[in-house]
Amino acid sequence: MTTQMKIKTYLVAGIKAALLDTTGIKLASKSETTSHTYQHQALVDQLHELIANTDLNKLSYLNLDAFQKRDILAAHYIAKSAIRTKNLDQMTKAKQRLESIYNSISNPLHSQNN
Repeated sequence: MTTQMKIKTYLVAGIKAALLDTTGIKLASKSETTSHTYQHQALVDQLHELIANTDLNKLSYLNLDAFQKRDILAAHYIAKSAIRTKNLDQMTKAKQRLESIYNSISNPLHSQNN
């Protein structure tokens, strides 16, 4: 083999190794993105469900005071803006806030029914 052939062989082997390496990296990042997307979509769905459960029009029969109504509206706004920005930290905080509001509203209802 001449030196030109050796150089070509090394170049081809190096390019193949680089291509194989980048393909593996792309596959790994794609699976991470898929799991991240699934978790993100699940959180968005949970937020939409909580927003629907704490809708003021549906809760009008509860005779909520003005503070509770403002709190619900503020929590809805925060949740919707978190969904728009796709910020997982904000979505998690909004979900916790909506859950606490939902629980505080539903607990007196359960005690009244018993």
